[in-house]
Amino acid sequence: MNPITLNAVAIRQPTRVRENQDQIQTDQVSISGSRQRDRMGKKNRVDLSWEYLSTVEARTIMDMFEAGTVDYVNTLSDATAGTLAFTGLATFEKSDYLSSGDTLVILNATILEV
Repeated sequence: MNPITLNAVAIRQPTRVRENQDQIQTDQVSISGSRQRDRMGKKNRVDLSWEYLSTVEARTIMDMFEAGTVDYVNTLSDATAGTLAFTGLATFEKSDYLSSGDTLVILNATILEV
């Protein structure tokens, strides 16, 4: 079984996975120069990279990202020493085709917990 699934669908495993927590905060400076920081908490962030996906594989993953929120599950997470599961919003960037007639692409994505 694949350790990483998106929307409960087994996908081709990414070449690189980076799982972190983002500290959500805002910094403000008043006219007198005093600084205030408001921390709202931590949210999960995952950066994924796939190298040399076929156009069909890339389109399947991009369709999941474009549909709205994504349910991310990694049963072998290094960040949690177990399972990391959350719902997030994805942004992605797909490379151009590597050469004419070659249908392989590179796909990079970031999923931010909502």
